[in-house]
Amino acid sequence: MDKHKDVLSGMVGSVCCVYSGMPFDVVKTRLQIKNNYKGVFDCLQQTIKNESIKALWKGSLPALSSALLENSVLFTANSIFKDLFIYYRKNPEYKIKPIELYMCAGLSGVFSSTAITPMEVIKVRMINQRKKIIYKNPLDCGIKIVKKEGILGLYNGYSTNLLRDVPFSAIFLGTYDTLCHLVVKYNKDYKSKKDIPTYLIPLLGGISGGIGWSIVFPFDVIKSRFQSTERTSSSTIFKTFQSIIKNEGFRYLYKGVNAAVLRAIPANSFLILGVEISKRFLDNI
Repeated sequence: MDKHKDVLSGMVGSVCCVYSGMPFDVVKTRLQIKNNYKGVFDCLQQTIKNESIKALWKGSLPALSSALLENSVLFTANSIFKDLFIYYRKNPEYKIKPIELYMCAGLSGVFSSTAITPMEVIKVRMINQRKKIIYKNPLDCGIKIVKKEGILGLYNGYSTNLLRDVPFSAIFLGTYDTLCHLVVKYNKDYKSKKDIPTYLIPLLGGISGGIGWSIVFPFDVIKSRFQSTERTSSSTIFKTFQSIIKNEGFRYLYKGVNAAVLRAIPANSFLILGVEISKRFLDNI
């Protein structure tokens, strides 16, 4: 498959992913940064009551920009790494093993994480605004961060992004590809992934996304806390981790996990559905 099709299908999937999962992403991020909510539904209720329902899509523009970039890079890189595995085997008919699928996905996460860190920082700062408006829009947010913290401010928490995105990409895409492989293997009517019925695609994507987020969630808590504050010379990931454990306890590393999984299942279902449907459409043009 041509790589431009991977880029386009990743972008289509991103739109589906962001707008289906954004409300839970807002709730998840607020639960991770502030400790004044009783739980998912309390945060949801307070957000709507104090800021209106539109607040549930606050930060959706940087989130969409981030997702468009992230998923176009992620799916393209994943495809390239799979091609490289086949190329170095010098056998066009070579079937990539499950462990190799996880490796390709994890390596792809390095590239996607590098691409999206600036937008992740902006998204977290925008979501963390309450009644006091510091940033008028994503562009204003980005400009103010650079002026106050320098260009490196946009890469605040880059290493935490890697800690989250590399294992998540490996688990998410690796599990999805493995599940697709098993579906094809044990159903004689299917010759390849393209033959898997449309209704099964979001199910497999949702399961893979839910598993991925359940495992990497503590890293996301540390990332959100780290990126929500201004960059200083004394800021480190380990100090952020220590602060969370000391002040809120180990359990806080899983605060908002319900919102994350609730978001992950529909968001990744729609992401994979958008990617696979657009791939099939583009292949038939």
